[in-house]
Amino acid sequence: MHYVIDGHNLLHALRERFTATGGDGPRWRLARELDGVAADPSTRVTIVFDGRRDGGSDAAWQRPGLVVVYSPADMTADTVIERLVRDAKCRADICVVTNDRAERHCVEALGAEGMSCTNFLDWVDAMGERVRQQVRRRAEREGGQTIGDFFPDA
Repeated sequence: MHYVIDGHNLLHALRERFTATGGDGPRWRLARELDGVAADPSTRVTIVFDGRRDGGSDAAWQRPGLVVVYSPADMTADTVIERLVRDAKCRADICVVTNDRAERHCVEALGAEGMSCTNFLDWVDAMGERVRQQVRRRAEREGGQTIGDFFPDA
């Protein structure tokens, strides 16, 4: 699955999870939050933000499976997202994450899936909890400690 995320929209939905400090801080933290999703080799994540004169991607934030891109000055992030969907070889493998209903309807009309930020965050949280449970069960079976044992509040 390829998750194409309206970056500012998801940042707004995440405002309770961390405080925006201005600049690239919140964007960097969002990219870090989505590292776990992108770690699955069958998953790709593209985060699209409004706001660079020249558009393009930000190499400092690139990771395997995770790309951060900016819309050029003459178009919105929504337009970039729509073009990514339109130009995709397999639109059914794309899920656009945004709280903008009109944008979700647009990408769904193009053949992609649309998902609200809230539903996406719930899915990410559930996925993280499943991984934590698997690690705990493995540690119990093998009788060893995990790094989480040393940082129980993390």
